[in-house]
Amino acid sequence: MPHRCLTPSFEKAADNLRELARSLKSEAHSTKVVTEMADIERQYDQFDTIAQYKLLTDLIELKCVAALPLMHRILFSSPSALIRHEAAFGLGALGDQREAPALVNAMLNDGHTMVRHEAAIALATVGDESSLPALQKATEQETEPAVIESVLFAIQQILLNGSWR
Repeated sequence: MPHRCLTPSFEKAADNLRELARSLKSEAHSTKVVTEMADIERQYDQFDTIAQYKLLTDLIELKCVAALPLMHRILFSSPSALIRHEAAFGLGALGDQREAPALVNAMLNDGHTMVRHEAAIALATVGDESSLPALQKATEQETEPAVIESVLFAIQQILLNGSWR
């Protein structure tokens, strides 16, 4: 029985995620995962903000790299700073160094402090040394202390990790 506080959108997102989780656990998961992700991407914009957030957090928890294209789109198109923040987190958590340009763009250009902060932290996680000039630029143009702190952390993290190679 549906919970009275959950919206139909939230319930639909949860159903989609349960199906995707089953697909990720199955033996022949590649085709099923692609099919399930395509369904989720088609429905994503119809979900309310709470369901979108739930969807993103669950995709990250499932370590669903098939969701990276959706996260890219969300990072640059969602009207919600919370959702863009979560997309930046997901790109860092699931991504690799190929995600760095999108994260640099968000860190330098997003209008919300929370998103710029998370993009910088995601860059620290991704660890792409080619993002160092952009991080340096952010230390010069950023006015929010919390974002500056995150940018400095990212620089230190990338330099530290690079020194081990």
